[in-house]
Amino acid sequence: MANLTVNTNSVFATVVWGVPGDGGSPITGFQLYYRRDKSHLSPREEEELFKEPEVERTYQWTFVSGILPNASSHTVLGLAPNSTYYFR
Repeated sequence: MANLTVNTNSVFATVVWGVPGDGGSPITGFQLYYRRDKSHLSPREEEELFKEPEVERTYQWTFVSGILPNASSHTVLGLAPNSTYYFR
């Protein structure tokens, strides 16, 4: 993806990208991943939070499936309010 932009809201984010040239081969899809920032957590906080598998998963890279080849944006729902996320 080129020219990636993320437009945020408290519980969702819309990721927008420029579609690069296909170089003579058709684009078959896009891969998008996101994860919650954990840099602000102390080792003890991280240990406590990660005792709950559902919480721990939000801090790991999550693959977004089903993005079509002609797409130029995708909205990620269900984000934790007032949290920082990374997208790639």
